[in-house]
Amino acid sequence: MLLDNISDFLNDCGYDLEQEIIRISGVINVNAFSTVKSEFQGRDCVRIVQCIYPWASLLAHSCVPNACWSIDNTKELRISIRAATTIKKGEIITIAYNLPETMSGTLHRLISTEDVAHFLCRCKRCSDKTELGTFASAIKCFDCENGYLLPESPTTPDSEWECCGCDSLQAVPKIVLFLNNIEETYENITRRQYSRDIEVKKLELLLRQTGDLLHENHYILQEFRMRIINLQIHSLDHVNETDLERFINHCKFMLKIADVLMPGFSKTRALLQFFLSQGLLRKVSRKTQDPEENEKEIADLYKEIHYLQTRALLYFNNQHSFSLRSEAESNQFAVCIKRQLKNLESYIN
Repeated sequence: MLLDNISDFLNDCGYDLEQEIIRISGVINVNAFSTVKSEFQGRDCVRIVQCIYPWASLLAHSCVPNACWSIDNTKELRISIRAATTIKKGEIITIAYNLPETMSGTLHRLISTEDVAHFLCRCKRCSDKTELGTFASAIKCFDCENGYLLPESPTTPDSEWECCGCDSLQAVPKIVLFLNNIEETYENITRRQYSRDIEVKKLELLLRQTGDLLHENHYILQEFRMRIINLQIHSLDHVNETDLERFINHCKFMLKIADVLMPGFSKTRALLQFFLSQGLLRKVSRKTQDPEENEKEIADLYKEIHYLQTRALLYFNNQHSFSLRSEAESNQFAVCIKRQLKNLESYIN
């Protein structure tokens, strides 16, 4: 497609650079950091940009990276690389080439990295069929009640899937079709213009139904939970006690998985810490209105909220954003947390 777009120009100039153009295109495709740059010029202007950074391009990929990257919203498009976890001397520094993919299952990530970066990932997560003990791709066996299907060779996309209970084998096309049907049901719900409350109810029902088909940590169920969290975060003041407790449990559940798959300094963990703190704030607010509530339990909740918010603030205070919209979002989170922390200190002290 690229050659088709510029072939007339090259022919007019008398240049035969077809192979050189293909090579350069490959270098950009494999090594570039893709992002969206937003500007405000009387209206929102959004540009998709691909940036080449000589040193940053040398960093290795991992689906559980020990470092993270961001590009600032300046005309220079400066990139920042910072440690996400403790990196020992001599340890390879790794980043996620496509950050949103890190919450997907291994098969999905393998296909994506091969398609975009032209390699099959063999990081510690991809090489472990249980994905570091999370079972994020595990499917309940079609032939027995207690076993889970996992790929025999996790770094081979067309590997058969074997049950850890009865040893039955399933071909990849059957696995993909099974998962696609669930994803299609989910997309049919999210595409409809339901009210937030109705969509949450439908997603909660789907979560319960598919929970009998997939491991509880499955990446598709994580997708359901994150959608529910993002829908309910705007109306926590109005949800009943049961829905509030369910929201809190979703946040805790997702944070536990993120601690393994996206450890340390990561946007996913920071957002979940913030969301969980908001749920707990509503919970403690309701408890303080009841004179019979245990004071120690309330004090412990305040301490938990304080911890979650201070950890989330570390991310939002130090995160460069590559668009005005995401930069404003990070600033909003930081301002909100600082205001709430100021109020919390009087209760803790």
